[in-house]
Amino acid sequence: MKYFALAIFVALFQMSNKAFSQVPLLTAVDFSVKDVKSKSHHLFSYLDDNKIVVLDFFTTNCGPCQTYATEVSQAYEYYGCNEGNVVFMGINWGSDNQSVITFDSLWDARYPSVSGMQGGGNEVVEDYQVLSYPTVIVITPDHNIAVNYIWPPLFDSIVQQVSQLGGIPSSCTVNNLDTKIEQLNIRVMESGELSVSLPKSGNAYNTLSIYSLQGRLLYQENLHGLSDCAINPRLNKGLYIVRLVSDDKIEAVSKILIR
Repeated sequence: MKYFALAIFVALFQMSNKAFSQVPLLTAVDFSVKDVKSKSHHLFSYLDDNKIVVLDFFTTNCGPCQTYATEVSQAYEYYGCNEGNVVFMGINWGSDNQSVITFDSLWDARYPSVSGMQGGGNEVVEDYQVLSYPTVIVITPDHNIAVNYIWPPLFDSIVQQVSQLGGIPSSCTVNNLDTKIEQLNIRVMESGELSVSLPKSGNAYNTLSIYSLQGRLLYQENLHGLSDCAINPRLNKGLYIVRLVSDDKIEAVSKILIR
């Protein structure tokens, strides 16, 4: 009876651990991906170079992913912006490069991001059997997944885990300004109408689109090269993303709050 009870306890403990593991693997699966700035990343090359690798699995329409992106960014900079012995990467599921670039700009994700559709992120998510988003894991140079779920992925939590595994703080000398997209100047009127001032540029701006935080297109208008305009998309109260696109390239974005 004693051994039976012990067996039940062990089984329940293992089930409990698995329930809190958002990546069920113990050993890293190799991958080669390309981030939204066209830089290639090979996981085992980093590990074999004695680097610790932190992966942030995310989707662009995930509220907690948006919330914690800036926390992961602070940890990325704390360890030297991938120039020290710790490498950070965001691995996206389900979006293209431009959508991930918008996400990075809106939610202050400064570490390299790999889109699901064009960068190879979807395949990595499938290989790692990711169960929820965001999932932040830590892989050590011996190819082991030393931490398979940091929750919540706050700066202090990430630093605590990574430092225990040998991560060394380092100065960040990387200029991340080129990852930023210009911000649209938008005023929300009491009537719900939006007054939009477009960035001063030589581009002939084409399309202004408004999305929900879940990524659903709610409103779209061709601006025909206007520099300023007023639109009334008739939105309900809430937070929205406005995106300006010219020749299939995102030129500017903004978050707006309808009260």
